[in-house]
Amino acid sequence: MLLIIVDQFMRMPGDSKHISLQFQGEPLMYPQIKEAYNYIQKKGAIFNITTNGMLMDKEMTNFLLGLSGLQQVSFSVDGYTAETNEKIRRGVSHQKLLENIHYFLKEASENRPDLYIGVNMVLMEENKHEYKDFINYWTSIKGVHTWVTIVTDEEGIPTKKYWEPPERLICKSPFTFSVVLTNGDVVPCCRDHNYEMVMGNLHTYFLGEIWNGLKYKILRNIQESKIWDEVKPYLCYNCDTWASDYVETLYKLRLFNDNILCAQGSYWEKFERVR
Repeated sequence: MLLIIVDQFMRMPGDSKHISLQFQGEPLMYPQIKEAYNYIQKKGAIFNITTNGMLMDKEMTNFLLGLSGLQQVSFSVDGYTAETNEKIRRGVSHQKLLENIHYFLKEASENRPDLYIGVNMVLMEENKHEYKDFINYWTSIKGVHTWVTIVTDEEGIPTKKYWEPPERLICKSPFTFSVVLTNGDVVPCCRDHNYEMVMGNLHTYFLGEIWNGLKYKILRNIQESKIWDEVKPYLCYNCDTWASDYVETLYKLRLFNDNILCAQGSYWEKFERVR
């Protein structure tokens, strides 16, 4: 099924094709993950990976770094200490995770210096006491982009914001990507945690038919007409995924300390060591 979806996607209009084999799960657990990435590479698409890092052993590292289509790898690490990270991420060995990440960084620096490598902590009550230690540690590691994002509630809404964006933007999601679930359902947004907005099913329709279908046209019209507050049956009415479009254009700069600069978005922070 996966390879068929890739084929259908690659036949759709558009110059740059991006495929991510993940949604609410660990992509490296997929038994045929290497075959899948090899097929995506063969078809000419690019791809990113977000992983908890536990299966990023030496063999997987060497395999992935050999794929030119890989553009970004993000490691999810929700604590500075083993006690905190292992409490939040059940089944993770913090020590093994660190070993995997550092091996990946070493090999990437030698073989893929162009690769974007991120480490992200989701900030919550259980780990906020390690916020400073986490940032100080990961910004000291060469080649790492250090991020902290605010934990969301069950609806996917950030539980707090550093500041409110000045203006709501038209969300790019309905125009740029889809999420395909394991049962073949297509939903239009990664914020649809409960799979409420099913655009169609790939066991019944081709991906192109769903993408150009009536449900997608209605959703895009809601965005273009900016009538989010009038469509409460749709997730769009209280969503703020659109704010991610401000990531590169609107943020507040602050000094985290004398050595580290912070770019602070509405519900995320990116840190860079400047000296």
